[in-house]
Amino acid sequence: MTQHNFSLPERILKRKTFMRATHNGRKFVASGVILQVIPNEKETVRVGFTTTKKLGCAVIRNKIRRRLREAVRLTFVPKAPIGYDYVFIGRSATENREMDLLKQDMLYVLRQFKKSLKPETASESDTTNDEIDNETEAIQTLNNELATTNSFI
Repeated sequence: MTQHNFSLPERILKRKTFMRATHNGRKFVASGVILQVIPNEKETVRVGFTTTKKLGCAVIRNKIRRRLREAVRLTFVPKAPIGYDYVFIGRSATENREMDLLKQDMLYVLRQFKKSLKPETASESDTTNDEIDNETEAIQTLNNELATTNSFI
């Protein structure tokens, strides 16, 4: 397995920024994660992670946030458009979801966001969308191989 050394970008920590993303941002939903995106004033990528108390006790909520951070570090950071704040909201499925499926969810919401961008911005990232599609196909192939291997056990 290839080890990637991507680090997390600047973090969103203030409630005001989270609330701005909630009220003014665009929302994209996948099985394992919800993404809210809003433009920022900086030329950087900033990410924040949140969970609701409905998901369980603090231990479970922290586990969900840790899993989201790792999935973002591995898949989202290298492909995310610069100049936006990204808020990831954990869902109940996030806790026990396979990491490969969670990464696939990250790529899915990123693709949905890029499709929603203006045409001139989206045309600049066509190669990135192709890369995301290729990576999604690779993850699906690995999941299929894993499923067939598990069926023999």
